[in-house]
Amino acid sequence: QLLAYQIQAIILATSIGALLSFIGLKNFISLYSFTVEKIEEFGSLAGCIKAHLNPRRWKSLLTAFLDSSPLGVRFGQLKGVSADFLLINVFANAIWCAGALCAVFVSAQYPQYATTALLLSGLVNAFPAIAFSVWVDPKAALITDRALKGERPVEQVNIAAYHLALGNFVGCLFGVFAFGPGCSLIAIAAKGLGQQGQGLSDGIWVVVAINALVTLLASTTY
Repeated sequence: QLLAYQIQAIILATSIGALLSFIGLKNFISLYSFTVEKIEEFGSLAGCIKAHLNPRRWKSLLTAFLDSSPLGVRFGQLKGVSADFLLINVFANAIWCAGALCAVFVSAQYPQYATTALLLSGLVNAFPAIAFSVWVDPKAALITDRALKGERPVEQVNIAAYHLALGNFVGCLFGVFAFGPGCSLIAIAAKGLGQQGQGLSDGIWVVVAINALVTLLASTTY
């Protein structure tokens, strides 16, 4: 039980980090904009970093971070932004946050199936990886591209950024509640694979084959 509490504490800490990033979204946007301008000024990211190793330039970084402007976005007011990829982002973040940790817990709970359970973590994390690369990131990028071309209101970029950042927090928070069911599912899968055929070795190769297929899909989506 101690391990379960520790893992849930890790997931909760992740959700707190996501909440802080949502709260500071406007500040980070300001800082990123400043950084992009400086990269263009110095010609490369390496040159920008080298220049800002000088303590006299640190004040400009802090000023850029604090110089935030309101996004003008209200929760739930999508104004033409599709809700499907925002919901997928929440679901994918929940799995991404808790999936691998569920596998770690199951491997400790069932040592005889530890290898299979750990291999399943790659399979579990493959879903959010594909979800981000197929649905979430491309749709967010498409909104930005069309806004830059004048085909969509620029306001939709802010709306997407706001709700994606909020979705990261909500998804991580859901990860706390998904931990128990996730462990149960991985335990069932690990025991089922481990008991097939000649035992654990057959189960491992099944998971290896599935992981290879999912990795192929995840890699080619880009």
